[in-house]
Amino acid sequence: MSSIIDPALAKSLIQEIRTQNTAPGGPALKTKENLYLQGYFIDRKSLEDVLSNPNCVGVSIQLAKNPDCVGDKENIFTIVFTGAEANPKFSNEAANAGVSQYLTSGNTYEFTQSCPPC
Repeated sequence: MSSIIDPALAKSLIQEIRTQNTAPGGPALKTKENLYLQGYFIDRKSLEDVLSNPNCVGVSIQLAKNPDCVGDKENIFTIVFTGAEANPKFSNEAANAGVSQYLTSGNTYEFTQSCPPC
């Protein structure tokens, strides 16, 4: 389960990935504007839609290739997110067989705004 962290720690962790991302040999994650990726903005309406499902226990967020850059060899990504429901077939034994703890539910979103420029 997620936990609240100290804002100073959050700032430090964010700065570390930004430094690593821009360093020679780093992951070089970019926005479609060819800027080094720092994060994403998700609008409230999308989150409220995902969380409006009463069976939704959380949000599943996955990295994905930016749809405007499919086939491009640059590391230009977006995020795709959807609601997550508990999988009734999940157990520790089932996990060993590749059964996921959560199932996606409801609408799936992309077209988040990358930072920068947002």
